[in-house]
Amino acid sequence: MPTRHRLARAALIAATLTLPVAASACAGKERSTSTTSQQVETAPLGADEEATFEYLIPYGTGVKIDAGQTIDIMPNDIPAKVGDSIRIVNQDSRDIVVGPFFIGANKTLAMRFTREGVLSGTCDLNASGEITITVTA
Repeated sequence: MPTRHRLARAALIAATLTLPVAASACAGKERSTSTTSQQVETAPLGADEEATFEYLIPYGTGVKIDAGQTIDIMPNDIPAKVGDSIRIVNQDSRDIVVGPFFIGANKTLAMRFTREGVLSGTCDLNASGEITITVTA
């Protein structure tokens, strides 16, 4: 076999063996920088029910984020109990991601925690840039 073909074949084999490792490394990074959850379960919260934790994202928050301003709406850590609830009202014209939650523009996220676990992820609504919700019994 000519040298050129052996080199091409060796490169192909190396790429084939390296691809799964690179893909799993990327998957690992993705999990650590986005959101994680450990068996937390939620149920809808009625519009007339009071929430244990309530947060309001005012109109113009996205513009402030773009301008590099520090936003201090959400805490870094929320210690919740099974049965507690959270309501996040997004009055901004921009979709917002708060840890594991996506809240569309002019939408409300409202849910009750029904099972223990941990939810965490990135958050533009506090100085640390991260949020963790720990739900205990």
